[in-house]
Amino acid sequence: MIYRAIRTSRENLPEILAGCNANHFHEIGLKEISSAELARDEIFVGFFGADVFDPNPDFIVCNPDSYSDFVAWLAAFLPGHSPISQWCRVWRSNDFAMLTNAKAKPFLAHSLAAWTGAIMAELSAERGGGSLADVTGLSAMRTGTFCAARATALWSIFDQYDELAKRLTTISGSDQQFWKSYDEISALWYVLCGDTWLTKLPNRASGFDELRMLFRSSNGMETIEPDSIQGAARHFGNHFRTPDLVHCSIGPQSRRVDALDKVASQLAAASIKAHSNVILGFAASLIDPGAAVMPALLKQYSQEFPVAQIWAGAFAGIWSPARVLGEQGGLGRIVAKEILAPTDLFSKPTADIAFAEFERWRGNSSSRDIGLRGASPRITVVELLPGISIPLSISRVEPTRDNRASASGGRQQTFDLEGDKNRLPSAEEKTATPISLEGLARRLRDLEQKVESISAKTARPTTGSKKRL
Repeated sequence: MIYRAIRTSRENLPEILAGCNANHFHEIGLKEISSAELARDEIFVGFFGADVFDPNPDFIVCNPDSYSDFVAWLAAFLPGHSPISQWCRVWRSNDFAMLTNAKAKPFLAHSLAAWTGAIMAELSAERGGGSLADVTGLSAMRTGTFCAARATALWSIFDQYDELAKRLTTISGSDQQFWKSYDEISALWYVLCGDTWLTKLPNRASGFDELRMLFRSSNGMETIEPDSIQGAARHFGNHFRTPDLVHCSIGPQSRRVDALDKVASQLAAASIKAHSNVILGFAASLIDPGAAVMPALLKQYSQEFPVAQIWAGAFAGIWSPARVLGEQGGLGRIVAKEILAPTDLFSKPTADIAFAEFERWRGNSSSRDIGLRGASPRITVVELLPGISIPLSISRVEPTRDNRASASGGRQQTFDLEGDKNRLPSAEEKTATPISLEGLARRLRDLEQKVESISAKTARPTTGSKKRL
């Protein structure tokens, strides 16, 4: 990848954006950008590729300690370009080095079906059980496990799974039992992601090396034979000291369900429950191998073992990958396609706004309204971390110059790229309520409709009048 950039002060950014001159940019290495010691007001402005024809750059790199200040400065002084993360990623210089770990194409290999099964099971758990036949792919993309799968598919190594979970919790305001058990869900992510995981070992993941080997040994394509499933059940029953685990894989389903209830009772009575969710999830996956969504089966245990159902979905992806991808009306295939969707890391972002700016725009308000123009009128796509986005159902209000400028939390003079930057507002401008062009056009249309209505009433003959021949 060729990088063309210019090192400059942020005060010069308005001039660059007003008339981007390709001669200002020169070829530079990624390491030179990411290792540069930038002053607090210094930035790199640049493009991916050899040609520079777009006045809007592909990336801006700033001092790691001044990231929030830079975003606030942009909102205050360049409201017409805010949110900047909608059309240009802003990187901390040390994070910019992550691009060396970006995969050329998103890839999960053998674990794709396991991730997909876990995502659908999580979605079912969040909905309180039931069929997913009416669920769209967007709903699945809002789950935490989808975001973790996307991170694993995008990056050859990744050390921000904990940060990802924190941002998911912050942005969704989720009070689901699942997020109260992050130690459990992070253990699942740790097992599924394999060597990609660089975050510290999850608290509940000790002793999971053999589980990681099980997922790694699956080729992600073939359905596992019943004898092999029973062998795995026997092995892990010994490994987790739960000998009744194997009975969940033998005989008719009614007998398997009885064995599952027995395993659940043993886990509930155990004094140490470090591995209870994974054991119960493994047992449930043996009842009907390859079924990722079985809400009724574990519903009675959802309070005590909230992540067991998600583990069951992941194991289903090992037993029968094709079934996981094809069930629920093909939802699994849609989820898998979105996990492996092409990345935009080396182009303009496709999200509506990045997490840092979204939090600034939303502020402390509990309202779901946000003055942001996006690609969709009903969905706002927020990029949690580079390449990892979540679609939110957020209503829109008309974006105005005033609310864009106040996104930084204060009122400051704003740059006008086409006018006099030093012009002070008049008294009338200070007191007048700002009206957007869209609002003015709407008022004109309302006025025209009223005039037409009055004209129609005037031209209509009154009741009782005689038609003249």
